[in-house]
Amino acid sequence: MVGFCKECGRPLNPEGLCTDRGCPGSKTSGVGDRKGSRIGPLPKPNTTRRLLGSGIEYLAYVIGGWVISFFSTLSGGLFGIASILLFSLIILRDFNAGALSIAKRVSQMRVVDSRTGRIPSNTQALLRNSYYGALAIAMALPAIDWLFYTLFFMFVFFDTMMVLASPRGRRIGDLLAHTQVVEARS
Repeated sequence: MVGFCKECGRPLNPEGLCTDRGCPGSKTSGVGDRKGSRIGPLPKPNTTRRLLGSGIEYLAYVIGGWVISFFSTLSGGLFGIASILLFSLIILRDFNAGALSIAKRVSQMRVVDSRTGRIPSNTQALLRNSYYGALAIAMALPAIDWLFYTLFFMFVFFDTMMVLASPRGRRIGDLLAHTQVVEARS
């Protein structure tokens, strides 16, 4: 097996073509024959792998935030500009089919448009993580940062509960952006 299709996530055959006949990456399909078509409900991904990957990703963000805070204190605030990079990574992690997402790489999952099953647009990826990014940026405000830390962890809690309770494993950001996490391997 050579890898997985960038369009639909299914395994590639030895020639490097998608095994899904309707996918544009397949030799037997007409390019774009399913573009814009609706699909049925996508299956819920493995919850344990998904939560483990997300836990690793959030732990990396917390450690990154601590490191930035430590060096910012030592530098008199000059290193604080690095926090913008961390906030950007949180917001942009699902751009280009999750290329920047630690969780998607660790758990071998990907984000797709829940209506078509294809790679979501970068606008959808931005919308999917926007509330986390807005809260992360607000955490940098002095005096009321405790409020935003509380809200941030409440959203993490609610998202985790939604992933567990939802029949398709969709969180708040998925509902806002019409996306869903699916397994990139079959």
